[in-house]
Amino acid sequence: MKKTKILCILDGFGLSPEKKGNPFGVAKIPNIKNLFNKKPWITLNADGESSGQEDGLVGNSEVGHMNIGALKLVKQLSLQITESSKNYYSKGLDSPDQKFDPKNYMNMNDVVHLVGLFSEGTIHSDLRHWIGAIEAAGQKKMTIFFTFD
Repeated sequence: MKKTKILCILDGFGLSPEKKGNPFGVAKIPNIKNLFNKKPWITLNADGESSGQEDGLVGNSEVGHMNIGALKLVKQLSLQITESSKNYYSKGLDSPDQKFDPKNYMNMNDVVHLVGLFSEGTIHSDLRHWIGAIEAAGQKKMTIFFTFD
């Protein structure tokens, strides 16, 4: 009989020696614990720089799926925007490594309408990106309208 190898990714399944607040540490899951005792397994670091995010940010399934599927480290869009905005201020408006170059949009009109999510979560939005967009529009003396959720 041919042996079959299976890759099983337990999304959101954190391992910690702590019992408090740790479902895996207190749950009665004999089948999974049996597999862990008998079969090879590894853990992946799914937060911060190891998942293509800024240091200290927690991961989520989107981050994990993108990196595992690519078989390499993929910088998350949020990190790309943050790095781009740092370059915008440190290297000037004509920096060739801009992910999003505001001057391509801000020379079109005297009004900018900013639409997006507004939270401190940093998974799907980042307040620093809002601040950067507002500051860039302000430098061009533009009228700003906001729509945020």
